[in-house]
Amino acid sequence: MSHPGLGFDPAPGDPGAVAAAAAEQVAAADALRQVPPAVQRATAAAEGWGGAAADAFAARAAAVPTDVDAVATRLRAAARLLDEWAQVLADNRRVASDLDARARRLRAGITDAEDDAHTARNALDLAATPTAAAAAGVHHAAAEAAVTDLRAQLDEVLRTARTLAAGHDEAAARTADALDALRGAPGEQPRPHPVGPVLAGASATAAALARLVSTPGSPVRPPRGAGAALAAALIPAQTSREPIVVVEPRGPGRR
Repeated sequence: MSHPGLGFDPAPGDPGAVAAAAAEQVAAADALRQVPPAVQRATAAAEGWGGAAADAFAARAAAVPTDVDAVATRLRAAARLLDEWAQVLADNRRVASDLDARARRLRAGITDAEDDAHTARNALDLAATPTAAAAAGVHHAAAEAAVTDLRAQLDEVLRTARTLAAGHDEAAARTADALDALRGAPGEQPRPHPVGPVLAGASATAAALARLVSTPGSPVRPPRGAGAALAAALIPAQTSREPIVVVEPRGPGRR
């Protein structure tokens, strides 16, 4: 268990992984922005080119999405949200670690105090004289009071941890909602993208990032290499497994 003192993790998550995902969205956005200029250059260079190869090239060029700039903008917005969430996550995990350390110290103190109270109880039971009994009684009462105080302190730490957990979940939900909002106006039906199944499934935030570039009702599976797959997945699925290669012709009439 990552937080044995608390008995649960009030702020689950990996800030480094979230920050890395944000960086990958920026890289994907940068890569997408290079697509239209490359296609325009290739198309301009292909003017006057004829034949089957030219027709195939034109078909492939026409298949390139025209909304890559809009998608890149959404990816950058998603990256900013993920960066913000990574910071919140890191802060919450620091607080959780501090609370867990306090809880572990208190639990150890409670064990010691209970042992002391047990010893005092034995001394009280075995007291041979009224004086010894009075002294043992004072000791026992003090030990029991210490146990009660330490348990109260532990209860307060656990309440604080539960409050942290609730706030953590709410912050994660807000991030997920913000990622969902990047899809556009309610009821908008964006063009299908195969990246959704790649990203969804890890968490509410990851699922929202998947919904950013997927259509309602699409199947989801646990993410695997989601960040690296994002840029490629934003291009509509091809009927062929062959990669699209844009080759700039050297001159008109070349076949």
